[in-house]
Amino acid sequence: MIDWILNRFEEGLSNEYYEKGKKEESIESMFLCRDCNTVWSIGKEGSKKLTHYYYEVPKYGKSVKQCFYCKDK
Repeated sequence: MIDWILNRFEEGLSNEYYEKGKKEESIESMFLCRDCNTVWSIGKEGSKKLTHYYYEVPKYGKSVKQCFYCKDK
């Protein structure tokens, strides 16, 4: 038993046996809010959908749509 363990340590770790889960992150689309004039997007992190706000992203050419924050006001 100890010989098997020592042999495994000498082989090193292989990605075939030890894989880390990959976190999926994606941005579905970017919009410009017509009320607060902020670029925002609907994104996905894992299984959750989140709204991201970008204050330093150019506003030119973005589709105009009201953000969720301004809708709730």
